[in-house]
Amino acid sequence: YGVPLIALGIHYTQVSECIEVMERYPHLYAEVHRLGTYRALEMLVRRVGAERVLFGSGAPQKPVASALNVVWFADLSDADRQAIFAGNAMRLLRLGETIAAPALSPAPPTLPQRIFDVHVHLGRWSLPTPLVSAAETVAALKQYHIEQCVLSPSLLVYDCAEGNREVEAAIAGHPSLLAYVAVD
Repeated sequence: YGVPLIALGIHYTQVSECIEVMERYPHLYAEVHRLGTYRALEMLVRRVGAERVLFGSGAPQKPVASALNVVWFADLSDADRQAIFAGNAMRLLRLGETIAAPALSPAPPTLPQRIFDVHVHLGRWSLPTPLVSAAETVAALKQYHIEQCVLSPSLLVYDCAEGNREVEAAIAGHPSLLAYVAVD
């Protein structure tokens, strides 16, 4: 019937299916408070366009800061960010005629200066996540003020010994990268 439908809380476990359906049906939109996987929002915007993505906080069940950070720290233009934060919802709800769009803050929230991340992936998972090298991981750590992280290799699911070797090679020479040891 051409009625806009919004898929709420899409997650990395179903983002592939959501994108496929959104590419077929232009009246489908995605709300992204649970889409915290590295570069997942950028992939969604690249495939279906920022005009079909909406911010949602997930409050009160989820911390609002997490949902804000998904959008704030994504590699997007300010126009796309403004559309996701307010413009798209205002357009869908036809609020533009009665309410002015809120101004986008000129800068993202301040990140903590010392972060230790215990949940970083290495390798290709069976989900639509980008393959990120150890060097790219180190660069992302610096960008987000993360001092150290602990990697878990995707191979640990299939071959613990090879996964341990893979992660050992990845962390060599990178003091900011630590690794989980997988045992079967």
